[in-house]
Amino acid sequence: MSVSKRKFAKPLVVMNPVSGGGKVLRFEKQLLTSLNELFGSNYTIEKTQRQRHATQITEEALKSGHDLIISIGGDGTNNEVLNGFFYETPEKKIHPLSSEAVFAPVSFGSGSDYRKVLGTKSWEEDIERIKQGNLQKIDIGKVDYTSIRQGRHKTRLFLNISSFGVSGIIDKHVNESKKRLGATPAYVVGTLRGLASYRETLVNVSIDDTSAFSGKLLVCAVANGKFFGSGMCIAPTAQIDDGVFEISLVSQFSIFDLAQFHRLYNGTIKEFNKVKTFRGKYVHAEPLIYGSEVLLDIDGENIGKLPATFTLLPKALSIPAP
Repeated sequence: MSVSKRKFAKPLVVMNPVSGGGKVLRFEKQLLTSLNELFGSNYTIEKTQRQRHATQITEEALKSGHDLIISIGGDGTNNEVLNGFFYETPEKKIHPLSSEAVFAPVSFGSGSDYRKVLGTKSWEEDIERIKQGNLQKIDIGKVDYTSIRQGRHKTRLFLNISSFGVSGIIDKHVNESKKRLGATPAYVVGTLRGLASYRETLVNVSIDDTSAFSGKLLVCAVANGKFFGSGMCIAPTAQIDDGVFEISLVSQFSIFDLAQFHRLYNGTIKEFNKVKTFRGKYVHAEPLIYGSEVLLDIDGENIGKLPATFTLLPKALSIPAP
């Protein structure tokens, strides 16, 4: 990991006040105290008011010269902020709005899987990394996918993991019960409900233009980081700065395989015989049966379906480092 050091002249805080079931608001006073100690009065706060607002705030901030964007929220907020850092050219190339700006996540979400990827345990540790000023360049992912309603081509970037199959259905169940149960119980219940209702779909997957899988699929995770689903370790050896995706593919699943469920949490998923793992920089997936719907999960949000193409963008983003 290559690390540099930096001081910031124009920080901006993007705060999602409803993240973590309102946890951000409950800790707002402590957050402001920490930010004041770090920056004095030399920073700006913008609170999100609607879906995708964090992307708009970030775009406008970078165009006006802000050099540090602090994302206070969950994995969904982080994803929105990430997508404000880049723009797509008419030739479908991804370029940064600012090559010098830094993205700093301060996690308060329900799942907070990206915090687990980064190895911090609290929002105070996230702030401390910003204070230290050490930086590292990390990889991000780009997914070109199909929108659910109109069937249009869309592009979205992701920090952590994009997956397809049962994970898209699990998202729906989790969002229905997250506020009632809390994060991890909601993901466990949502996963079990998703497994019970999901009908394995025939999918074709190619990696780096070579056919890797064709058949009945439970889930395929295209991973930059290790964790998704509130702590499920679907890609135990993934690294956010190694220039390659880790792809974990789970095929035909039966009720008897529930005995292997614990492997999702203890880092031994590769020992499950229904799991195949690959490494690559470019993944394409499409249903084998025309018209069948295979849903996507992009950093924990269900916003699209197959066909989709996943591309690794190496060393594309600067974040605070340990």
